Amino acid sequence: MILTTTNNIENFKIVDYLGIITGTAYDSSYSSNGTKMSFKDMFSMSKYYENYSLGLESIKEKAFQNLKDNATKLGANAVVGIQ
Repeated sequence: MILTTTNNIENFKIVDYLGIITGTAYDSSYSSNGTKMSFKDMFSMSKYYENYSLGLESIKEKAFQNLKDNATKLGANAVVGIQ
């Protein structure tokens, strides 16, 4: 599955537009990669930001996977114009 922020893909022709595709993800826990933050770490700004960044990366990957899954359900082989 090709994912791109551009509106076209070099050397490929868009034959059919299948509609708007979304991929969202949400995680309300203070964990990253399945590891919960300790109460003490929540007050260590460097640990907090490190875990927060890892958590955001995980959520972003889940969102892209959901985007791919939703596009596949429509029979798409690429998603263009991602914002």
